[in-house]
Amino acid sequence: MKGLKRLMAALLAVAIMVSAAPAMQTEAATTITGAFVAWAGTDCSQAYIGIDSKYNVTEFWYKVYDMADLTNPVKTAHQDGYYTVKGKKCVKISGRKSLVTAVRIRAKINGTWTAYTGYIGIIPLHTTEYCKTQFLESSRGWKITWSKFRGLQDYEVWVSTTGSGGWKMLTRTTGTSYTFTKLNGAGLKKNQNYYIKVIGRAKIGGTVAKAKGDSSSWWIWKVWYF
Repeated sequence: MKGLKRLMAALLAVAIMVSAAPAMQTEAATTITGAFVAWAGTDCSQAYIGIDSKYNVTEFWYKVYDMADLTNPVKTAHQDGYYTVKGKKCVKISGRKSLVTAVRIRAKINGTWTAYTGYIGIIPLHTTEYCKTQFLESSRGWKITWSKFRGLQDYEVWVSTTGSGGWKMLTRTTGTSYTFTKLNGAGLKKNQNYYIKVIGRAKIGGTVAKAKGDSSSWWIWKVWYF
């Protein structure tokens, strides 16, 4: 009987200890959403991808994908610390120059790694290296041609008379050329500067994304009609 009482007392003590112990908590993995912030260089080979600056970030990992294969990254890299660009904490992505790519990033926040984000598109603008203009005396206009980038679904051609604003889309096409002879229904004006840029669009993660960049670093080629 004494042995049974001692056993009962021991079991009661264990039950009290267990009930007093704090419940074990499993913390869900932190998730973040990344977005293109700015180009890190004018050749569109590097870009800043940022997250909300409220996070205590110490490290980043990122994966770069070719648009032809979003299952196998062509590059995986690590970055200690972060860059602050436009109020965002950013990782500097070294992508693939002038190719359509997508990236996924994860960050170490308060000592814990987040899950990787979804695909973030990095689509370069067509720079002067990949575009040409030819004056057409017969049509009093300009023929604009550009290199075809793998992974793009179509292209937009935009024009401005100042280069700093007032951009108007001239066409959206799956081809690689456009003949520019009119603006707002009228012929091109003599001694007027026209600034042209070609913007590619690609489908990344089920969403159509346009090439991005800063107006100050866009490569714009000036077309002077005379």
